[in-house]
Order: sequence, then C-alpha cells, then structure tokens
Amino acid sequence: MSEIADLTFNTVAFTEV
Repeated sequence: MSEIADLTFNTVAFTEV
C-alpha cells in the first residue's frame, strides 16, 4: 500500500469509528 492509500484508509476508518 502506498502512503496516500494508507492515509485514505486511515481517514475512512477514523470517520467510520
């Protein structure tokens, strides 16, 4: 995973929580 993809996934996960 690239840094951007990781950041996006983290943002989505954080928003989900």
